[in-house]
Amino acid sequence: MRTWNNRSKEISFLFNPAYCGEILYFTIKKYNEISKKGNFPFALIYLVLPILLYPQSIGKINVRTRFSKFVNDNPELLINFAQRSKNLITITNEAIEFLMAGRAIDLNQNATFCCVEEIQNSKDEIVKKAEAIGKMFANAGTVNIIYLMLGVKP
Repeated sequence: MRTWNNRSKEISFLFNPAYCGEILYFTIKKYNEISKKGNFPFALIYLVLPILLYPQSIGKINVRTRFSKFVNDNPELLINFAQRSKNLITITNEAIEFLMAGRAIDLNQNATFCCVEEIQNSKDEIVKKAEAIGKMFANAGTVNIIYLMLGVKP
């Protein structure tokens, strides 16, 4: 990934750590509210941005839809998903570092995320969809099942 000085304005705006951090935060928060399995698994964090920052997926995410149905009904969204995920690792890491530095989230000893501080929701459309993805992940099953549905390897 290029340093901030070498990134285009468009890339800097879309992938800035505060914005991506807000997306991750509300996904984690909703997952933790819904899930009976505990806090948000570390392994799922790298799947959030490739789904939510892909323009074609935003209109297809619905809070009432199960994750398996979302994946089955939209196979075109999975084209190059593994590569998109790989390309966004650095961006995801920057967002996690931003959230942890601001003490908004914490990484537990069992490799799960929990929300520590309350963040104000910007009411952005993608942030609303982040909550839907958090709910979908919480109801989808294990981390392995979610990875299998998306056709990627951890």
